[in-house]
Amino acid sequence: MKELSEQLLSYHYIPEPYQEIKIPKDDSEFRSLSLPTIRDKIVQQAVKDIIEPMLDKEFLGVSYAYRQNKGTAKAIGRVSHVITNEKREWVTLCDIDSYFDTIHHDILFSM
Repeated sequence: MKELSEQLLSYHYIPEPYQEIKIPKDDSEFRSLSLPTIRDKIVQQAVKDIIEPMLDKEFLGVSYAYRQNKGTAKAIGRVSHVITNEKREWVTLCDIDSYFDTIHHDILFSM
């Protein structure tokens, strides 16, 4: 740990190569994952702990992705509240995992 600290303080830290593994996505496909070393995860977490509070101030209260004490459940709750209680009609940009793979394409294309 002392060596890592010295490398960071002297600006000589170099991340190690990621380990690539493949995990099954379905019967015929694999998803490739790149995994950092424990050493690099420690550095990533330290950087996150330092910059997250500074950057979080810049986000709007309605930004939910990857934020502490936010997340998908709270985002869905907020959308439900706005539609139901404030009677708003609006469009939002969101990312739903594997959405296009799971919707009924004939219905989508007919619209």
